This record gives sequence, structure tokens and C-alpha cells, in this order.
Amino acid sequence: MNLTEYGEFVRSLALKRAGEPTYNASVEHAAIIVKNLFSQARKSVDILSGFCNARVYGRMAVVEEARLFLALSARNRLRVILEQDSPEDREINPFFKACSEFPNVELRIASQNVQDLYGFHFVLMDDDSYRFESDKTKPAAVAAFGDREGAKNLGGIYEGLWGQCRRVDIMPKQV
Repeated sequence: MNLTEYGEFVRSLALKRAGEPTYNASVEHAAIIVKNLFSQARKSVDILSGFCNARVYGRMAVVEEARLFLALSARNRLRVILEQDSPEDREINPFFKACSEFPNVELRIASQNVQDLYGFHFVLMDDDSYRFESDKTKPAAVAAFGDREGAKNLGGIYEGLWGQCRRVDIMPKQV
């Protein structure tokens, strides 16, 4: 299946929201999944990532869908937990540059102690969809649109981690 076919396949899963899992193992696939998570989000997107790799999050299609999601309603919420606190990287990442314009975005940094509690990354959308990397050192993941049980489990984990992370500004303050 080429990337165009994969994109159409993922879009159909996202629209159905029937909970059917799909597997992905490349940054190209990850970008397609994340784009669809933002395009189908109705209220929230929560991200747990090392640094929001610009090869995934910085792609124009992902950035556009994230902006549309955030602009649609002030009640829509994007929360991001990063493992690396790099204001310099955030300044040049198109995803953070675009999202920093919105007040409904929050960013936190996980300390090493918090990072020691888990070995995975994920993106959670609303209360029923996600992309889950069981090994945060690899791009291989499973995604599901409409899996309430799986999303509920990830949501509980996210809330527990969120409360333990340090809040930072999405863009560094200019001095």
C-alpha cells in the first residue's frame, strides 16, 4: 500500500470511528495518523512525546489540521507533554510556532523521574481515538479511531502524568 492509499485507508477509519486498529511503522505513517487525529477531534488532543518530531508534527498537513482544530472553538484543547525541554527546537518547529498563537494550548515537561515511569509515547484524541507507540524509541505504533476502552486507559495514564509535569511556555519569552 503506497502512502496515498494508506492516507485514504486511515481517513476512512477515522470517519467510521469503529475502533478498528491499524498498525504503522514509519514517520510518514505517523504523520498521516496524527493529521487524522486532529481533523476528527471534537474537543481534545493530548500528546506524550519526546520532542514532537518535526518530521511528523511539522508537516504542513498536520500543522493545518492542528490550527483548524484549535481555531474551531476556544473550548477545544491541546495539551502536550514533552520529555526534552528545548525552547530552541520549539522556536523552529512549525507545529509549535502555529500552535503558540492559540490560548487553548498547554505545554508541560516531564522530569527524568516522571519519564522513568513509562516507556511509551501516544497521542490521544477526544475520549475514543489514539496512536500508541509501545516502545518510545521506535516509530512502530498501533492506532485506533473509536476505541473508547483503549482511549480511557490512555486518558487515565495521561492525567496521572500531566499532574506530575512542569508547565512551560510553548514559545520562549523574548527578552
